[in-house]
Amino acid sequence: MVQDIVVLNERKLTNADVRLLLDDIFHIQWNGGDDIEISDIDELSAAFEEMTQGRKMKVIQEFDHFTSISNEARRYAAEKAPDVTAVAYVIKGLGQQMVLRFYLKIRRRKVNAKVFMEVEDAWRWLESLGNSAPSPKP
Repeated sequence: MVQDIVVLNERKLTNADVRLLLDDIFHIQWNGGDDIEISDIDELSAAFEEMTQGRKMKVIQEFDHFTSISNEARRYAAEKAPDVTAVAYVIKGLGQQMVLRFYLKIRRRKVNAKVFMEVEDAWRWLESLGNSAPSPKP
């Protein structure tokens, strides 16, 4: 990780590690080899609410090569997604990146979202947005 990143709070969940970072960034690192299910989304949502105390955050979601999400969990997560400033997805697998980029294009979000290979690049992008991210391009 980038040396300037300061972890304010962290927690181990069943299938992810979550960290509250300085500058209102919430980092989710999904465990490799695990399938993300609805119960994981509920657990993450509870941790997000408790750790952020309702503050609007920028989010980094980091996926390993072998992490997948069920269709039900994907739909559920889209419905239950908290109000965030911007989302940076860090995905190691090229195939997964292509699928996510396509998904982001067809499902327009109300916030900026971008896909990266490295956490450092995602963190720098979120930092460049400042405290209030600009609206996404139509």
